[in-house]
Amino acid sequence: MPNNLISCDSVSAKIYHHSGITSTITNSFASPASGPTGLSFDGTHLISCDYDSDRIYHHFGITSTITNSFASPRSGPSDLSFDGTHLISCDYVSDKIFHHSGITSTITNSFASPASSPSGLTHETAAC
Repeated sequence: MPNNLISCDSVSAKIYHHSGITSTITNSFASPASGPTGLSFDGTHLISCDYDSDRIYHHFGITSTITNSFASPRSGPSDLSFDGTHLISCDYVSDKIFHHSGITSTITNSFASPASSPSGLTHETAAC
């Protein structure tokens, strides 16, 4: 399985696919909207969020093609994580973390961030 970094930049509104964990860019494409702030990967498809559009986007593979999008739970999505089944998002305006049902807009749980303006998420999984 590839081990490549994917990054986004809200100034250029681009998403970058790196060669490994290096500065070498193998591909880049325009973000679906002008303020990308968070990325996650479901094992096959990229998921991105954007603070300008207040939307979450499910891409086809690691491309600019969008297969689905939905409104962020609140205005100001700042990052995403995927736990293998469900999407987790955070919002810097409401200072909340949201647990979604799958990769959908349906929220199964939410709670206050431990500090204001959450801006990073990752999901820890046990080693095999």
